[in-house]
Amino acid sequence: MNADETLKVIESEKEIQQYLGQDTNHIINFKYEFRDGKMHVYVETINPKYNQMFLFHTETGIDKLDALTRMLDYVKSYKDKQDSYTIQWCATGEREVRTSYFSGATIEEALAKFRYGRDRNKTTIFLISLNPKA
Repeated sequence: MNADETLKVIESEKEIQQYLGQDTNHIINFKYEFRDGKMHVYVETINPKYNQMFLFHTETGIDKLDALTRMLDYVKSYKDKQDSYTIQWCATGEREVRTSYFSGATIEEALAKFRYGRDRNKTTIFLISLNPKA
């Protein structure tokens, strides 16, 4: 990747962070994985209050910039196309019930974002609910 391409990737990441930062105080992380001849970008959010990481969304492209362009398109319009879900949960060994919010086309997709990168045996889910549309 040359300097111009690297700069475009950095600018795209910054624009995505700005869009997501309007609604959250979460830390945004970009994870890239080249698999099956395609670039996959995972946008992860880290909740500083709970010190927990969740998947926001994943997109695929021919390279980093293409995947980020697709991600930016998603970020700009996901609220109009996806439902919002609330998940109340607790980490194993803790008593505090935590509340997290996820978007998804289905409840299964929202749950997959919650479970991303974590051991299913280390959390207990108490409630998953579809939020009303505003």
